[in-house]
Amino acid sequence: MSDHQSRRDQFCRSLVEHSIACAIITLPHDVTYLAGHLSGWGDSPSLLIVAPDQTPVIVTPDHATRPFASDDGSLQIRLYESSCLQQPVEPHISLARQVADVLRLWRTSGKTVGVEVTNTPHFLIEFLELKISDLETFDVTDMVRQQRTIKTELEILALRESARVASLGQETCRRLCAAGKSEIEVFSGVRATMEAEVGEPLKVGGEVTLEPRTGDRERGPTKEKLHPGGVVVSHLATCVGGYWADTCSTISLGDPPAEIRKAHKALCEALELGLAVLSPGALASEVDRVVREHLHRCGFGYDHPSGHGIGVTHLEDPLIVPYNTKPLARNMVLTLEPEVEVPGLGRVRLEHSLLITENGAEVLTQHSTEL
Repeated sequence: MSDHQSRRDQFCRSLVEHSIACAIITLPHDVTYLAGHLSGWGDSPSLLIVAPDQTPVIVTPDHATRPFASDDGSLQIRLYESSCLQQPVEPHISLARQVADVLRLWRTSGKTVGVEVTNTPHFLIEFLELKISDLETFDVTDMVRQQRTIKTELEILALRESARVASLGQETCRRLCAAGKSEIEVFSGVRATMEAEVGEPLKVGGEVTLEPRTGDRERGPTKEKLHPGGVVVSHLATCVGGYWADTCSTISLGDPPAEIRKAHKALCEALELGLAVLSPGALASEVDRVVREHLHRCGFGYDHPSGHGIGVTHLEDPLIVPYNTKPLARNMVLTLEPEVEVPGLGRVRLEHSLLITENGAEVLTQHSTEL
């Protein structure tokens, strides 16, 4: 049995527990998680339909040159019209007809069908309600999200590779940072190095920003020039093979201000304290408390989570926040990312990607966190 098939079987057991006849998976990362299919909505979306004791169906556009990332023979492919070369087409109507046809074959009339409400177009639900009598829908978004928190061995291998590439990016950034170079020049060099390493274009989030603009998370790298004594925050989120790593380092171009050194020291200590309490059974809120209280004792505070899960998305459960009292578990992969703001000098931040093991936390992103 393939890893993806095992994930689908686990999800189908949840469907049975909730008396759900089948589920239509539309979130691209959930289609990837359950089928290995690399998908995106846009004008030509792909989706997955699964049900207990039925062959799963991928509904994908007819122009797709590579329907799935890994075809183990356990999926049925249904193509819908998406190309307008020969005649005008309505791709979304064609897709909806294929979905309705599957639901009719599976005799879902009068039954409950799972959907991911936030990403399922309302027109699709209305279309199915017109074609399938007495159809009820149930939001399965959280069911998939919770299943994704515990990684399989193959997922962990993929996350290790993504962490390796992200670590290469951080070390490249440290090497490229020099007075006279611009933020965008350094960031572009980092991306080019990582893409050359994996041999294909990558999704890369984050930024390389110079203080005091290090807290401007929305703007990204600019033409701003690095200067002697400046402080750069390198935040890199990389997606390799459908799986993400998230990491951050703070780099000084010379002798940094005393407040920056103090903040960086406090962050290193907070990161170590957080790592020490990360283990199966530890509450996410307790990890957050340990990290946050140490920084408060050092005279600093911050207004964002102390960490978060990563996988087929960059930000997922578990969140390391004060209100999350759920216990962590073996084979969760997450980040710790303490950050503080130094008035007038911007934000200082450190971050590693981590694996929860029986014996505690294993750091996956192996890069320097020195100032």
